[in-house]
Amino acid sequence: MTIVKPEVSFYPIQDIQFQGLHWIEASAGSGKTFTLSSLLVRILLEKYLPKQAVATTFTRAAAAELKQRIRARIVEMQSFFKERIGFDHQANIEHLQQLKAADEDPLKIVLLEKFSTQVAYACSRLQLVLEQLDELFVGTLDSFSQKLLREFAFESGKIERVEITDQSKQYTEQLIHDVLREWIQQQSQQDIDWLFAVGCLDPKEYFAVAENVLNFPNAQFTEVSHPKLQVEEYLQLREKLKAFDYTQLKRKYVEQGGFAEYQSGRYFKTITFNQLMEDIIPNAVFKILQSKEKGFLVLLPKSEKEYLISFVGSFTNKKTLKKNLPKENAEQFYTDPSLVVLVEVLTKLQEIGNILTRYKHYISYYIASQVKLRLPALLQQQGETTFAQQIKTLSEALQGEHGEHFAAFVQSSYPLILVDEFQDTNQEQDNMLASIWRAPTKYEKGCMIMVGDRKQAIYGFRGGDMLTFIRAYHDVLSKKGHFYRLKYNHRTIQPLVEAVDALFMQHP
Repeated sequence: MTIVKPEVSFYPIQDIQFQGLHWIEASAGSGKTFTLSSLLVRILLEKYLPKQAVATTFTRAAAAELKQRIRARIVEMQSFFKERIGFDHQANIEHLQQLKAADEDPLKIVLLEKFSTQVAYACSRLQLVLEQLDELFVGTLDSFSQKLLREFAFESGKIERVEITDQSKQYTEQLIHDVLREWIQQQSQQDIDWLFAVGCLDPKEYFAVAENVLNFPNAQFTEVSHPKLQVEEYLQLREKLKAFDYTQLKRKYVEQGGFAEYQSGRYFKTITFNQLMEDIIPNAVFKILQSKEKGFLVLLPKSEKEYLISFVGSFTNKKTLKKNLPKENAEQFYTDPSLVVLVEVLTKLQEIGNILTRYKHYISYYIASQVKLRLPALLQQQGETTFAQQIKTLSEALQGEHGEHFAAFVQSSYPLILVDEFQDTNQEQDNMLASIWRAPTKYEKGCMIMVGDRKQAIYGFRGGDMLTFIRAYHDVLSKKGHFYRLKYNHRTIQPLVEAVDALFMQHP
């Protein structure tokens, strides 16, 4: 398979032409906001009016900052052109050469190059843009989808008016409680007792996974089977513990036996053999017997559980003590009925613990799938929706022949879209964007600029996913899109880089 590497420009402000598909990779500190605000000045001066362009980013705060920067750059460029009024073409060309030699603002350079004979026009156009700037949409993808459904209600076929709820989290929490309560009523009391004891029935445990599922509406569930919890054998073994006095381990193996000098260094790194015999094992047996069923899993500190699990492995493999332990002592230790029964009990509890872990995975799967299934109906009952549901509704409206007509209406109204923080775009959102601005028959009729950082595409907590990012990248590549990269980091300086390098070299 041949990997095609596109030609990459490092100067999008100067090189970009506002038609077709454009992909800009911009890491933190690379001057992204400066670049985007400069590009939008070019867009509004050279080609589109504010009402024809859309700029989206991840948060409302980032959108407000971007719009403020756009306005400031427009005012700055208007002042720049006003200073050039009265100069002829030749004088402007000479000034242009001076700007290039001084490595001045690239936006000034590219605009003066394009409008050296139209300075007065540039001033009046920028004034018009300023007067109409409130018509430029700068916001989140969620709010833009809401705008489209309201603005094109007839064309989309989604005429029913619903309000965006500000209680989406409360609805999710409500559904989790409802689903979990219904599920509990269908389970055996034995299973519920064990699950409750290890914290598997706390609704708060499942909120994050349900929210993640709602953020990735196209994600397919991998079915998780319902585990079967069988504890009868454990309960029978547990009864056998009562036949032994585990406080006698101290006398047998510490005071009289002299076993400690043979303890294995592999298994006794943070505790000693004597501690195991004197304290940890007797305490564990006490807790197991104290609880009706679940003492080991619930009452013991995590560290003691780990010591006991390690002991089970070493005892089973006869490696708790060193090989040079006298044979008769080894036989005494590894055949000690009290220790053999204890290891059987602990082994069975480990198995139960593993089943309970799988049980929690199953409950997570069940609750998440039910919340995803039930949320739309709950919202419809309330006459409300969420941003995620709106994106889904919009994506559905863009499918089929009717959807193609709807997409054409949207693109004719908004021929240019700039999507910032593209790495945070999920599949449903990108489906919507692709249907309008990247469709095979449409992408050359308008302009779509995607700006993102592939290193941040792994941040699923923000809603994005790497696969969506990569698929979109290859889609742009297959349609002969244009690629750019902001390569300079403006948040650091050479001495700082050298100092950090030296620090890591000295302390690798």
